[in-house]
Parts: sequence; structure tokens; C-alpha cells
Amino acid sequence: MLFLLTAACTPDLEPTVLTLPDAVAVVADTDARRVQYIRLADQELLLTLHLKALAPEDCDPAVGVGIPEDAACLPFQVDPEVTTDSDGAHDELTLAYDRVAGDPWFERTTIERVRLGPSNVFEPPTPLWRLDALDFTTNFPGETSICANTNPCEPGAEDHLATLEEALRCRLAQVHDFDVLYEDAASVDLLIADSENDRVLTVHLDRSTTCGVVTDVMAATTLGSWAGRVPNDVDTIPLGDGGAGVLVTFRSTNGDVDTGGIAGGGNGSGVVMFYTPGDPGWEHAWTFPAAGFLNSPHDTSIVTSESGGHYLIGAHSNGYGAGFQDDWKLTTDGFGSITIASFPPDVSGPGDHVSGQPDYRHDLVVSMTGTDAGLGFVRAVQPFLAGVPGIADPAGTDWILTDSGCMAGEDACQHTPGIRTITLDLDDPTNSDESGAFNADHSEQAHVAVAASAPLACGLAVPYVVDLLWVTGDGVPESGEACPE
Repeated sequence: MLFLLTAACTPDLEPTVLTLPDAVAVVADTDARRVQYIRLADQELLLTLHLKALAPEDCDPAVGVGIPEDAACLPFQVDPEVTTDSDGAHDELTLAYDRVAGDPWFERTTIERVRLGPSNVFEPPTPLWRLDALDFTTNFPGETSICANTNPCEPGAEDHLATLEEALRCRLAQVHDFDVLYEDAASVDLLIADSENDRVLTVHLDRSTTCGVVTDVMAATTLGSWAGRVPNDVDTIPLGDGGAGVLVTFRSTNGDVDTGGIAGGGNGSGVVMFYTPGDPGWEHAWTFPAAGFLNSPHDTSIVTSESGGHYLIGAHSNGYGAGFQDDWKLTTDGFGSITIASFPPDVSGPGDHVSGQPDYRHDLVVSMTGTDAGLGFVRAVQPFLAGVPGIADPAGTDWILTDSGCMAGEDACQHTPGIRTITLDLDDPTNSDESGAFNADHSEQAHVAVAASAPLACGLAVPYVVDLLWVTGDGVPESGEACPE
């Protein structure tokens, strides 16, 4: 396909308008405290799951015991799937939601899987498993820098600790992403981006309990190379030897260069880091970009193109903006992009692409027109293959993109929050000699205009992530109502 190189100023090229796929998008609409099921092709809202109804004991002060009156729950990661048994096909949803209130001691994240009730019968979702407490004492006894709680599975046991920071370290807080590593009828193993605590955890959960045993901690307290803050995306990447590495996207970094930080680190100065198994623990393999930072990145992944090339793709949330996140005015300065880097072309075996520093290629942008302000605060971008569940690998040219509009709900935000598709040919030779690092004049970036669909808003407030379903079970109605403006 043809990419159009643009200067660092706002592109004024007329975009090719694409259509949305014939799939059901499952959207975590964070600021609206709900999960939406939207059929994209006909722009129909099929189902809304409010967190108060989905988890009333955590999220509804009228139901839960000891919940502050101003309590609410914010959904972040959602992972829908359809399971089939002798009773038919059923809709299940695994999600991470964070409890918030004026009382910050109330905060904690729950990760839970539920089965939705049949769409023609009002039934609350059925919990299948739930993680809402952590046991650090089994594998990290006495390591108070990780968690000082000695009674891990007693409800609220950490609340006796001296400071809120200490209490948060003993629980999950603002989890933005998770991966299910393994599960069977008895247990679940999870990889978790524990964002507020600036760490990544692996947790083993016996499904008969809600308290998980922490088996590994990746954080500044355990890894000298851990320069990141606010990890918002984490993925396991298969290696050629049968093992797996960990890819972490950080929205921010620390500014202490003596402990592995980057100069000028702070809120929004993010990086992507890759770790491989070491002896013991983890070894830092590379950081992208090699110098400087990305402007508040989210949801980075490694994908394989149709020709077999390996690429690092990420939502560069304010990558086309007018300034660094700490300085920009959200309503006027925020413009997102999609950052693309490639691994060396001589890789051959599975996982070999993770052993070398990726080279920056370009940032994709959506051209502004009189009716389209382009990309706002981009949260996620993933490839899809029509009719095939999950992420397509090898990646084709069709990608689904989640745009929050602005970072948070802003009345004067110039961007429309919603869902788009773009076409992206990873094997196109367009490349850049720059580093990809963000700065105000974009001198280290190459911006490339890309064909995109118009944003589907459907009444979304601040969508965080979208996942696609090509078939649904008995929990999602076949028809709903037209998407609201």
C-alpha cells in the first residue's frame, strides 16, 4: 500500500475512509464505569454492563458493606470469550476493575471472570473465579520493601499499615492489563501490570479462594534495570528455546539516571522494555527507544507480518502532540499516533526477534479534515483477521484502534473518543533514520498519514481498550438499539 510522508506540521491530506468490520466490539468505557458490547457494522449497541450491576458488593454503596457513598469502579482491561458446553454457547468476560472513592484506603483492583446470564432472562453474571487479595508471605517472607503485611488473606489486613503507600504495595492497585498464563479447573496463573504500584506480578490463584499467591515480582525493588513507572501493558513473548520473555509498556519513567532512569523522566515520559529469563530472575534485553522517551505510550506488542518480519507496534498516546504530557493542555495539544519499529531482518527462529534492539520506522497519524480532528489519546492498537478470534498472527493489514479522545473526560476535548480501523502494511519499506523519541518539534520522528475509518463514538466516554468477538453466546442479544451520538 502507499504511505504518504508528511512534515511535522498537521497533515491536511484527505484520508481514505474505511469501514468497520462485521464484529462485536467489547469496550471498557472507563470513565463511564461500564463495559459495552457494540456491533460495529450496523453501529448497534447490544449490551451495557454497568460495574454497579456487574460487581455490586464492590461498586454499589447501596449493596456492599462498608463502601463509601462516593465509591465507584473503573474498568480497564477486558477479555471476552465464548465457551461452549452441552447447554450451548455462553458469553464470559474476564476484567480488571479498580475501586475508587474519596477515601483512598478503599482503593484496590479486582480481577474477575464472570459468565453473563442469558440475554432474554434478567440474571446477574455468575462469578467463575476472582482475585482480590495477595499473599506475598509464601514466597517473599520478611521482604517489607515488597509488602509489609504478615496476614495476607484476611480482608483489609493491610489497612493497619502506617501509610497508604505501604497498604497499596500489599494489594493490586489500578491494574491496567493482565494475561492469563495458564488455567485449569482448579487454578489460574496470571501476569499482571500492577500499574499504581509500578510493578509486574505473576500470581497463582487457587479457584477455591480469592487470595492469590505472588510467585514473582518485577519492580525497582527486585530489578536494578527497572526504570519504568506506571506499567500499563504487559505481554509474554515466546522465545526460541521454549521459554518466554516479558514485554512491558511504561507510561512514565523515573528521572534518576543513576538507577537506570532517563534524563528528564517524569509523568508521561514512557518507554518499552523487554526482559528475558535470567539465572536467577530476569535480565534486561532492550529498551525502546534506545535514547529519549515516548509520550505516554500504551499497549505495545510484537507482531509478525505476512512475510515473516517482526515488528514492535504501540499506541503512542500523545506522540503527535504539541508538548510533553506534563505541559500540554489536554483540550488543544493532545494528538496521538501509532509508533512502529522493526527487528533485524536476519532473524529466523521463533522468538529470535526479541534478542536485538528494534529500529524505529515511523509514527502513523490520521490526517485532519474539517470534520475529523485526527487521533486523540490513543490507548490501544491491535491487528485483526476477519472472522478469526483473538489477535491475528501473522498480522494482516487490518487493525482496530481505541481512541480515548483526551486522556480523561474533558468537556472541551477536540477529539472524538471511539473506535477506528486503519490499514497498515508492515512490509511497506517506508523507514526513518530517526530514533522515534518524542520532543516538542518532532525532530526525532517521521509522521506518515494512514487510511482510517471515521471514529465510531456510540456514546463512549473514555474507552480504554477494545476486543473483537466474531461470534457471541447466549449472554449477548442479537439486536439492540442504534448507537447514541
